[in-house]
Amino acid sequence: QDYRNFFVTKALATGGGQCNSMPMVYLLLAERLDAPAYLTFAPQHSFIKYQKNDGSITNYEPTSNWHITDTWYQENLFISATAIRSGIYLDTLNKQKIIAQCILELATQYTYKIPFIIDHGEFIKKCLFEANKYYPKQNNINAYFLYSVYLKGSLQYFLYDHNITNLDQIKNNEFANSLQKEYQQNEAYIKELGYRDMPADM
Repeated sequence: QDYRNFFVTKALATGGGQCNSMPMVYLLLAERLDAPAYLTFAPQHSFIKYQKNDGSITNYEPTSNWHITDTWYQENLFISATAIRSGIYLDTLNKQKIIAQCILELATQYTYKIPFIIDHGEFIKKCLFEANKYYPKQNNINAYFLYSVYLKGSLQYFLYDHNITNLDQIKNNEFANSLQKEYQQNEAYIKELGYRDMPADM
């Protein structure tokens, strides 16, 4: 209901947060202490991986103060082996990738605040371009989710602007057809990276 809950500034101001802001606060403190720690993702969730004195990496949940194994996340959050291999989930994200994620969150907030018609998604495109520089393997799942939002918005705006009201008309319009195909390809690539929709009751 209030997207500001995602932001570190609100967590610091109020003393509370959720699974986006609290891991970021943890990372700010760890960085200040020169302690090796990383952001990591699970479906609709983020938490911390940190390095213990023996060199091993362990998971930590700042929201609940729990240490949870990768196996638990895989079994309970429906993370496929493909998703782990592709690096979209349970990977250790360095500072550059964390900053890229902040850029994507800014763009996501923008989609909530600013109607697509204002700039036709130009700001979203700029954020995607900038964030993708830090993901040479092209495996930031959040960037692909946002790109789908951009493509869907572009297609809807074009259809409205050209009074296109059915699928046959899309097929007969080269630009609309190209947008629809790009959207379908992007959605297919999300699945290829190993993403699976979580069951509704989750």
